[in-house]
Amino acid sequence: MHRLATTIVLIALLSLWIEMTLAAAGRCYQCNSRNPLCATIANATLKIDSTPCNGQCYTRLNANDEFTLSRGCSWEYGFMTPQEKDILVLDGRSVWMFCDTPYCNVEATSMLTTVCYQPICNYLNFPEDCKLPNADVTCGRYYLYVQFVLIVTMNVGIAQGERNPNSSWLNSRGVWLTYIILVFVLHFILLSIPYITTSVAWTLTTTIHNLCNYYLFHVVKGAPWETSDQGRARRFTFWEQIDDGVQWTGTRKFLQIVPVVLFFIASFYTKYDKTHFLINLATMLLAVVPKFPIFFGVRLLDINRY
Repeated sequence: MHRLATTIVLIALLSLWIEMTLAAAGRCYQCNSRNPLCATIANATLKIDSTPCNGQCYTRLNANDEFTLSRGCSWEYGFMTPQEKDILVLDGRSVWMFCDTPYCNVEATSMLTTVCYQPICNYLNFPEDCKLPNADVTCGRYYLYVQFVLIVTMNVGIAQGERNPNSSWLNSRGVWLTYIILVFVLHFILLSIPYITTSVAWTLTTTIHNLCNYYLFHVVKGAPWETSDQGRARRFTFWEQIDDGVQWTGTRKFLQIVPVVLFFIASFYTKYDKTHFLINLATMLLAVVPKFPIFFGVRLLDINRY
């Protein structure tokens, strides 16, 4: 009988541990809507300030804080047991929505839609049975905030141009062509040096290109010109600034493909020699792997964090 009771307790503890493990989000956005990048959809650049989370990610509206939209980890507010995900949880003057996957609190559209009991484009028509206190104020204020952001964005675009030119100047096809031409110019310069064979020239071309690529895109931070983003760019590498952090754009794909194409060309002209192959492979990975979305904002061993 004692063994049976022990087994039941162990099974219960194991089930609880599995439930909590499955509900662990891993990392969550941690910000609030006072930051324009943390509005309805959190900007991907905010991942650098994300918080580790063994609980769930949350999105929260607090009536006592002028309905500021907040994001973070559930354990910060004592939600130690998993909450039902993707439904509204009312707690005092706050309304919460929880989720279980990394960075799942990226968007708040569903919360605002549910809070207002209607699509968020129709803020001024509220059903009589809306249960959230001051829902008309919440949705109306959000509507005005969106309008304000749109107007300011339009004015800034007209008067001052982009906040950070680093985010878009590489999008020009002319820049892509110039990039490719410079790579081949480097190769022809190396070929013109006496005693450098074609195999060595291609290996040097890929090595120099990939090392420069890694340094310029993944080590150098900030922008070489004055920006109007209030210093936000100084915390991000050049790669993280491109297209404002949006992944898999045309420019990002181009910059990821170039090192791979150079690797195949170098392997062909070196006739797949083992030494050349390993050098070219290592430098190609150095240039390509840090560009994967999983490494966005990651600072291994806190190197280059500040």
